Amino acid sequence: MDGARVATAADFYDAATIGGAQALRRDDLGRLAPGAKADIAVFDLAGFHLGQVTDPIKALVIAGGGRDVTAVFVDGRPVVEAGTLPGINLDGMRVRADRQFRKAIEAHRQRAVGRPPLEAMFRPAYPLR
Repeated sequence: MDGARVATAADFYDAATIGGAQALRRDDLGRLAPGAKADIAVFDLAGFHLGQVTDPIKALVIAGGGRDVTAVFVDGRPVVEAGTLPGINLDGMRVRADRQFRKAIEAHRQRAVGRPPLEAMFRPAYPLR
């Protein structure tokens, strides 16, 4: 493999930060520096799934995810606090999403040949008792 190399955790991190800023031709994004926008994500590295963290960037790239985010600041303004979205009613959103999903699967059933019952179209992985 002449010229090929393995991507590192730093490569992935840079792609998600300064790489995106460079693609947008924005020097004021993707870094913490004077004159740059103050966009910061704070991660909790204590999750068992991360294992022993010897390098925070490697831990985030290899095993981290959205559930590890505890705070996010965009242009210095908090948009995620204590792992939640302030001002957003997640329970209400779940109720509306469930209602929309039920409408969508019923519409799907109405278009299906023979209009089978939903239980026949959306079988669980294991029988329910």
